[in-house]
Amino acid sequence: MGPFLVVLLVAALLVPIAPAGAGAPPYWNEPTFSVRESIEQVTIYDAPPGETAELFRFLPYQFAVVPLTSQVIDDFGSTVFRDLDAGRGYIVRIGDEIEWHIAAQSRSWLPAQSFYDDQDLVEGYQYIETRDGTTLSVNVVLPGPIEDGPYPTVVEYSGYDPSNPLSSGQLDGIDVTALCGSLPTLCKAPAQPSSLLAGLMGYAIVGVNVRGTGCSGGSYDFFEPMQVADGYDAIEVVASQDWVLDNEVGMVGLSYPGITQLWVAQSQPPSLAAITPVSVYGDTASGVLRPGGILNTGFAVSWVDNVLRNAQPNGTGWVRDLIAGGDTECEQNQRIRLQNVDNVEQARTELFYTDETAAPLDPRTFVDKIEVPVFLASAFQDEQTGPSFGEIVGEFDNAPVARHVIYNGLHADGFSPEVLDEWNAFLDLFVAGEKPEVPGPVRFLVPLLTGAIFGGPITLPDDPWADVPDYEAALDIYLDQDPIRVLFERGGETGGLPVSSFDYLTTEWPPPSTQVDRWWFGPEGTLSDVPAQENHAPVSFVPNPDWGTETYHSGGGIWLADPGFDWVAAPDGETVAFQSAPLDDTQVLMGTASVDLYLRSTATDADVEVVISEVRPDGQEMLVQAGTLRASYRALEPDSTELLPKQLGREQFIMPLEPGAFVPMRVQVPSFAHVFRAGSSIRVTVGTPGGDKPQWAFELLGLGSETRHDIGIGLDHPSSVALPLVPFVPVPSTLPPCPSLRGQPCRVAPPIANSKVLAGTPGSAGLLADDGAFGSHERLRFNPLVGWND
Repeated sequence: MGPFLVVLLVAALLVPIAPAGAGAPPYWNEPTFSVRESIEQVTIYDAPPGETAELFRFLPYQFAVVPLTSQVIDDFGSTVFRDLDAGRGYIVRIGDEIEWHIAAQSRSWLPAQSFYDDQDLVEGYQYIETRDGTTLSVNVVLPGPIEDGPYPTVVEYSGYDPSNPLSSGQLDGIDVTALCGSLPTLCKAPAQPSSLLAGLMGYAIVGVNVRGTGCSGGSYDFFEPMQVADGYDAIEVVASQDWVLDNEVGMVGLSYPGITQLWVAQSQPPSLAAITPVSVYGDTASGVLRPGGILNTGFAVSWVDNVLRNAQPNGTGWVRDLIAGGDTECEQNQRIRLQNVDNVEQARTELFYTDETAAPLDPRTFVDKIEVPVFLASAFQDEQTGPSFGEIVGEFDNAPVARHVIYNGLHADGFSPEVLDEWNAFLDLFVAGEKPEVPGPVRFLVPLLTGAIFGGPITLPDDPWADVPDYEAALDIYLDQDPIRVLFERGGETGGLPVSSFDYLTTEWPPPSTQVDRWWFGPEGTLSDVPAQENHAPVSFVPNPDWGTETYHSGGGIWLADPGFDWVAAPDGETVAFQSAPLDDTQVLMGTASVDLYLRSTATDADVEVVISEVRPDGQEMLVQAGTLRASYRALEPDSTELLPKQLGREQFIMPLEPGAFVPMRVQVPSFAHVFRAGSSIRVTVGTPGGDKPQWAFELLGLGSETRHDIGIGLDHPSSVALPLVPFVPVPSTLPPCPSLRGQPCRVAPPIANSKVLAGTPGSAGLLADDGAFGSHERLRFNPLVGWND
């Protein structure tokens, strides 16, 4: 069917919905508004504010025009129709104006290579164009004159301010102008620290703001397909420049710009050389936003809210300054910002994991599509992105090289010299194609930078490549190493600064020699490596919905050597705990753990947190790792293992509790690596989520004080913990000070005060005993230095 006939047919089909009061045909005027075709969406702009935009689709085989939806044009004259089926035939009508032949593009839509080759970038601030016509703000910082290139080049891509050209040479109060001759990047410093560090190492830097943020056009939606495609386009535009070495680029970034690398790399831009994600997570939903099905209102929701606030029209100072200085492109690019998606509302209302919304935000589902070398570094106690990254360590099956450095610590510890040294070596080998080397002036500068971040200077390790003759020899050495490096007890020998006491290299995570070391909950708060041979009375705790907002850190300085953590025990009766006898032998644990509970409640649901900690011979308790689970989300995924229970929270598998009945419930304790030396005890605490994270807080079920949760122990309800024991790991004999380990607060170990359910004893607490009668409670206390007392 020719275009002219299509127009006639569609016009005829639209006659029944002609505007009210229309005269004789033709009813429609040429549009004065503009349309932008994007991946699975259509953007309308330059339209009359307050008018209604109606979306139709012409279905030629049905000879029908189908009305789909309508939206009101915002105050800036824009609206975005999202989540459209890919294809042509879309029609937009606003009043008596109509636009025909609109397409929602598919995810496979790609421009010709000439689209990228025809865009020229120079040093400084500018824009690149993406495949749908949106422009993204870009800042290029070169390590020398453009004519002295080509330079090894990296891209940083996020919704922060990587393209901000207005940052200064004053870095956290350090005057670096004297070093500008040898390190010119310092005096045209990129806005983001990863870019700055790469620039100091000799790399050209390209900072790119994702659409809907900074001075970039378009609207923002967290990792939507168009945002991923933009990342692909940015890589290809940058790589096509004459000043880019080998016309291939790497990617850098910690946190948000680290996470974006995973999405961009899985889209497989042909000119991407390597990625270096640092301080990232393994899954958006279960890893950060709703761990165990419980909304993280602390870091997760507040982070999204902060990104959206900055993405508002003219939302940051540097954007306002550029517009005031005459940047008309930046000003024009604000006009679709009122269409930014409210991801905070999404976080609160999308309660369940779906293949349509959650799976595309789950790196576990796509890291096997990444086909370039990967360097990943993350901390088990990361106060922002958390420890779920462990589920993607070792899972980059199609990456030719995947190097992982994982450690106890916090979010910014990816900037510590131990990690920086590995990061630089990886970039030199797989982006620059040269033997690793840290410039001399950078070695001088690193203690100043680390002093500003961590509160004390840290030097780079001695150069391990100094005696290696050339690139080929260095590459052979690198590839011959086991790919996963675990840094232990960071801070233990340095007063809390991020330097490890020892490391462990392995080929897999958890290591292939890992054994399941199971300990059973016993009576009177014991934890035994032998299962019970008889039944014992359950123990109970009272949920406290207000406890979910408790954290052990507030204010600033969390990355300092001494962050002043205040890890407070929950009030009596709100937890139960189980503790082993002092260990005869040192045990090294690496991987995930599973706390396998038998839970009974007077309610139909329960929010539960489990904490693994070390109780030392000096009576101090050190936090190791914690996991959370809402009981109704307890259904296991088929690929769960004895050490890794997986719950996604699909709606069809939600299982309420039956009040008064025990149910098995496995709570995942995410990845960790910790040494329990001889003489220390293992403690497992079960209670209401809260108080065991520095910045995560939880929106809990509103259960009243009359609610009781029972934990079964003994033969019929053998609650236990499965720990990841790795044998034959040599460790230093000295117990580190408490506190000192990064991200692992200490406190005087509180006495265990489990509320014991006495079966068959009438009472008013409303807690069901084993035989179905109501039970009363007996409180037993265990002092770690004294023992049990009544």
